[in-house]
Parts: sequence; structure tokens; C-alpha cells
Amino acid sequence: MYLSNFRSVSPGSTYSQDELLEKLASLYLNRTTESAATDWSALFKKFGCKAESIRQRCAVIMSYLSERTELPNLLDRQRIFQQVVTEYLPRVVDETVATDEIYHVSCTGYVSPSVAQILVSKNEHWKKSVATHLYHMGCYASIPAIRLARGALSLQNSASIKILHTELCTLHFGYSNEPQNWVTQSLFADGIISYDALKSKPESSSYDVLATLEEIVPDSIDKMSWIPAEDRFRMTLARDVPKYIGSGITGFVERLLAAAFESRKSDFEFEALKSAPIFYAIHPGGPKILEEVSSALKLEERQWQTSRDVFYNNGNMWSNLLADQSVANGSLVVSLAFGPGLTFAGSVFRLVR
Repeated sequence: MYLSNFRSVSPGSTYSQDELLEKLASLYLNRTTESAATDWSALFKKFGCKAESIRQRCAVIMSYLSERTELPNLLDRQRIFQQVVTEYLPRVVDETVATDEIYHVSCTGYVSPSVAQILVSKNEHWKKSVATHLYHMGCYASIPAIRLARGALSLQNSASIKILHTELCTLHFGYSNEPQNWVTQSLFADGIISYDALKSKPESSSYDVLATLEEIVPDSIDKMSWIPAEDRFRMTLARDVPKYIGSGITGFVERLLAAAFESRKSDFEFEALKSAPIFYAIHPGGPKILEEVSSALKLEERQWQTSRDVFYNNGNMWSNLLADQSVANGSLVVSLAFGPGLTFAGSVFRLVR
């Protein structure tokens, strides 16, 4: 299976990290009269991610809060989600190009009919497309989506699957006295991306998918959560998550690479595959996660530079090495992401130009 035709967009307004931290501090300051004595600006600067790590982020919630003083309820947040995604969908999906299936992946917006179903129902080109929803997996959701696409394409019922990720994380902003929530509010960003999973090799640059792997780490169920509550989705994140990831990532990557090499053991290019340079697309859940993973794996800077650049330019978003022309044809790309469970998820691609 090959992945190609990556198209992404940051919806709404983009703010510098310093500007966004000040806006967050202002919202907290104006929340109640009791909070007037608290120096929220200092707290966000102390606990939040610094501008040295994140230059800017897209934050849909801010334009909404500039028009209204009260926080939206959960129903309103989902309506905003559907409205924003529908508006920006044409920038990532060519509605004139049919596909056999479309997977809608999200952990921040659940509305039915979904944007995928609306796309299929209103478009003559898509009338035979099958819409599937993959929800609430967190930051590692792309890996299960790719795994399921491999299975569907192998059944020979489909030749192409459009995978659509829509994440408006900032919509779930809410006030909290917990520093861990100030941390996540300084990390999360909003974005939409689509790409194609194809049975046959396309003419354009692509990723040849060699293997995927997902593991739930024992005794880590309390490390991370993402729970729909009465007013918004609420996240908990233990302080030791980065070190927990760092301590287990080496063994996980060894098993992931072993699965990738085993999948092509009979391939005539097997020896070249094993000697190919390896680059890492690490989901940027935060600067400490990037540092712990790169340190544990003893990576050279060029192997994970793209991940750090994505974090700096977009916040907690995705990475795409296809656009990096310094990554040679035939290179391996190890994609890593983490989420509630605590789940380790990864995939191995071979870059084909």
C-alpha cells in the first residue's frame, strides 16, 4: 500500500505563541473577580510551552471567544467543529476525484451526519464511496487508520481510500486550576489533513507502507485520558509521560523495524532496505516528548529535525517528510505517536520519489 497526495490546512486565525499565551492569560483574568489577584500571565509563561519551542499555532476557539464572553457548551463546540471543517474541506479534498472509501478520523468532533457522509451524499462523483468513522483514539489515530486501510485494500474490494483527519483541539478550551491543563492549552493546535491510501504505486512521490505496530503499555492506564464531559472534552496528562515514553521507546522501535524488515524478507531489495537511512516523524506532543524519544533512540539531529520544525511552526500537529527534498529516495521513515492507554503506535514507510 502507498500513501500519497497529502494536503493540509490550518483553519481560522494563526497566532504567535507569545500572543496566544497572553490571550489565554487574559481569558483567565476576566473569568471571575476572584482571579484578579492571580498573575495568569506569569503562570502561563512558567508552565506553558515557550516561544522558543513553538513559534505559532492555529486556534479556532479564540475568534469565537472574541465575540462572546461565555464559554460554549459541548453542543455549541460540536456545531463550530462541523461549520469550520465544512468550510475548509475543499482545501484538502478534491471533490471531483472519486475514491472507493473515505475514513474520517477525529478525536475532537463528533457530529452525525459527519463531514464525510455529507461529502458522499452531496457529490455525484462520490455516490458509491463508503464512509467510515475512526474516532477518539488521540494523537496516534493515523496508525490505526493506515492499518485498517491496508486491510481493506488487501481484500481487493477497494483500490483507493481517502483518509481525512480533522482536529480542532482548541475548541475544548476550558478554565482549570490544574497546571497540567495550562500545559496542554499551550500545546494544542488545530488542523485538517487528507491523504490517499492506494493499492498501486502512484506517479507522484509516496510512502510505501512496510509495517505498523500498536502496543498498550502495561500499568499505564492512568497516564493520559481524553474524556467527553458535560461542557467539553477534558484531558489529563501525567507529568511523567515523557520519561515513561522515553523508557519504552527503544524496544518498541526495535520490534517495529523487525516487523518492517520481515514483511519484505523475500523482496529482491531486502538488503538495500536494511541499509537505508532512517528518518523519524515523531508526533510532537510536546518538546519533552521529542527530546526523550530522540535521546533514547540516540538520533542525529537530521533524523528528527522535521518533527521539531513541525512543532515549532504548527504546535501539536503532524509531520510530512515527503516535502523534504533532502530525504533521499528509498529512505525509511519511522512514524511514532502516543495516546491514551498508554498506547505506543508506529509505522515504517519507504519513501518513493
